Amino acid sequence: MPERFFYSCNVTALQSNMTVREFWESEQHPAAFTKTPSSKDDGLTTFLDPAQINLDTGNTSPAKQNQATLFHEALHGLTGLVDTSLPPAVSLQGVFGICLDDPSVSITKYLAYNIFGIGAAPQQKSGSTCMTWQ
Repeated sequence: MPERFFYSCNVTALQSNMTVREFWESEQHPAAFTKTPSSKDDGLTTFLDPAQINLDTGNTSPAKQNQATLFHEALHGLTGLVDTSLPPAVSLQGVFGICLDDPSVSITKYLAYNIFGIGAAPQQKSGSTCMTWQ
């Protein structure tokens, strides 16, 4: 039986009835996504697109990019936070000071830059206190 989402996920009612494959095909082909929050004793449930995983290993930038993606997804399971939500709700983008209108891949870019030392520095959005990752 195909894996299905549960209502505890940050998905619409329509999306919660989709299989993971249907959900993946309906979105803009993310590198990964995580069921958040995970049910008690369910463990971290993360889905990775194998086509978007770089095959480099070791200490190379592409290997570190893979690690940043996994770290991003693990933060969902650890914190239960979604990528983006409007205040006063807390989200990963809000915690890291990333502009809420940035795509969620900005979280991975933030981690790659600040934790793994790769990628480009953010820029402060004009007239705002948030950082944008282009």
